[in-house]
Amino acid sequence: MMLRNVRRGSVLARGIACHREGLFDIAVKHFSEVIRGDSKHRAAFVHRGRAYNRLYQYDRAIEDLDEAVRLDPACANAFNERGFAYNGKKQYDRAIQDLDEAIRLDPRLAGAFNNRGYAFNGLRRYDSAIREMDEAIRLDPKFADAFNGRAFARIGKQQYECAMRDLDVAIGLDPGFASAFNNRGLAWHGMNQHERAIRDLNEAIRLNPGYPAACANRDMVLLAQGHGPKPPG
Repeated sequence: MMLRNVRRGSVLARGIACHREGLFDIAVKHFSEVIRGDSKHRAAFVHRGRAYNRLYQYDRAIEDLDEAVRLDPACANAFNERGFAYNGKKQYDRAIQDLDEAIRLDPRLAGAFNNRGYAFNGLRRYDSAIREMDEAIRLDPKFADAFNGRAFARIGKQQYECAMRDLDVAIGLDPGFASAFNNRGLAWHGMNQHERAIRDLNEAIRLNPGYPAACANRDMVLLAQGHGPKPPG
C-alpha cells in the first residue's frame, strides 16, 4: 500500500511539473493515472480540472471540480478553479458564486480575487473588477494577470493612461504575456496612438499565433487608419 501511495505521489508530482511547463495534455494523462489508482484523490481532480481549464475544456474541468468539491467541500482551490471554468463559459454570475465561496474558505487566495475580478469585467462592472484586482495585487504584488485584468477594467472606463501603467507592469513581469500586449494595443488605440497599437497587437499575435481577439483588434485599428484588415498571423 505504501509503495502504491509513493508511486501515486510521484505521478502527481510529474503532472504538476508538466502543468508548470505548459504541457497540459501530458499533465492530464498523469493526473488521470492517479485517479485510476485512487478514485477519491481530491488533489488529482483539482489538478486535472485546472489543466482542462488551460486547455479551454471547461465542461470537463467542471466535472472534475464538482467531484473535488464533493470529496472535500472545504477545498478553496476547487471552488476557485470551477469559478475560472464558469468564467470561460461566460457564466459570470455562476462563477461569482464559486469565487465567493473560495474567498470565504481562504481569504488570502489571490487567484480567487483575480478570477472574481475577471467575472466582474465580463459583466462590465468595472469598478467592482478594479477592487478585486487591487486585493489580488495586495496579496501578490507580482501577479501579472491581476495587473492585466485591472487594466482591462480601466480601458472599459476609458482610463487609458492608468491602464497603460498597469500593462507596462504586467509585461515587465511576464514579457511573453500575449493578453497584456493585446490590451495595451487597445489602450494605445483609445489614445489615438494607432501605430503603437499595431505594434503591440502584432506582438500579441506573434506570441499567440492566430489570437482571435488580437486579430480582430488589429483589424479595428487598421480600419480606423483607413486600411483594410490583414490576414491572420
